[in-house]
Amino acid sequence: VADALSRRDSDLVSSIDESAGAALCIRSGPTFGLFADIRRATATADDAVLLQQQLTAGDLEEPWRFSDGLLLHGRQIFVPAHDDLRHQ
Repeated sequence: VADALSRRDSDLVSSIDESAGAALCIRSGPTFGLFADIRRATATADDAVLLQQQLTAGDLEEPWRFSDGLLLHGRQIFVPAHDDLRHQ
């Protein structure tokens, strides 16, 4: 049974009208707007501010750290409970 992963790109290209000279190009890449939103929320959200205060006071140990405007737990980024940021 053929599924979307087993189909060949040539099937898609043959369905495009070649006489029109049409081309299909899809570009994808990471967006960094989400990181900017997390940085803004980290500076203002109550839960993030509390964690920053605990980190500064020495109440939080490794692997917690604050780097480049982000709260990190090891290699994971803490996402504050701000708007629908965690959902994004």
